Amino acid sequence: MVSITTSLAVLASIAASVNGAFTKDSFKEGVYFGDSYTDTGRGMGTKAPGWEEPAGGGFIKNWPIEATTLSGSKRHNYAQSGSSCSSAILGGFLPGIKENQIPAFQADKKFTKGGKPFLDLPPKDTIYAIWIGTNDLGAQGLLPQAAGASKVPAYTECVFNAFDSLYAAGGRKFILMNVIPLNLLPMYTVMKGKGADGLYPNKPATAEGLKTANKKLEGMVLESNTLFNNKSQAAFKGAKPRYPGAEMAIYDVHKFVTDIYNDPKSCLKGAGANNDKWGFSDSNMWGDALHPSPALGKCVATEFVNVAHGSSKYATYLADGAK
Repeated sequence: MVSITTSLAVLASIAASVNGAFTKDSFKEGVYFGDSYTDTGRGMGTKAPGWEEPAGGGFIKNWPIEATTLSGSKRHNYAQSGSSCSSAILGGFLPGIKENQIPAFQADKKFTKGGKPFLDLPPKDTIYAIWIGTNDLGAQGLLPQAAGASKVPAYTECVFNAFDSLYAAGGRKFILMNVIPLNLLPMYTVMKGKGADGLYPNKPATAEGLKTANKKLEGMVLESNTLFNNKSQAAFKGAKPRYPGAEMAIYDVHKFVTDIYNDPKSCLKGAGANNDKWGFSDSNMWGDALHPSPALGKCVATEFVNVAHGSSKYATYLADGAK
């Protein structure tokens, strides 16, 4: 007869084989890339190699600060407000992970301070996370472009090109955060002139026009996330792995945020938790018409740490089969 202890040991062994190096003890360094959802102080301007974020975060108190606190890890954040994955895909006016953030990271990798490397990132203890897409797909990106939907594959491939660069720099543990349901944001659901226009200068003035644009946005989000899933599976399960010896977790932020939208009280702790108001209250899901509230950011951070520790139901864990 097999004992309960033996059974639990077998289950733990299976979990370790699935989740690989994503464990509680192996998240000591976090390197982040993204847009205003992730920016904690770098902002849109160029920073010289060796720039350090102020203690406790800069002028933007976003989810990576909470993730750092919860995990006890060290934060290296290259995310910049207003960013896309590549400005070239959108027409060249937004900063990009490709054009700005990866080069900044590479410059820091080469930089020394006091005779020592500025970045000391042991592969087994360092997680590289990318969360990008809000500007790429939205009102400042592909949404108003007539052929915008046709550029979705280029955007998703750009994200994997960024992981290519991080892999070449020694990264071996990656978290890809997919696109949240942008079509639920007030900026894309509240009629023009009702205080939720934000960065949507060409927002349709009619209910039918807004509905049509919203459906296009939803379609691009769903296509992006499907492509992320397919590309990640191919990168790790194909005959020739894209990232030999590496591991990746796909954090399904889309489902995570959708679940909270359908049941705000599941994570938002303020009285009157809701999904249709915005402002910096613990009750609100949105901080403004475009951005998550700090309360939702804390939820995202808490689950991110679960993903990093290998214990999230919102994550798909992948590893090079030859590893």
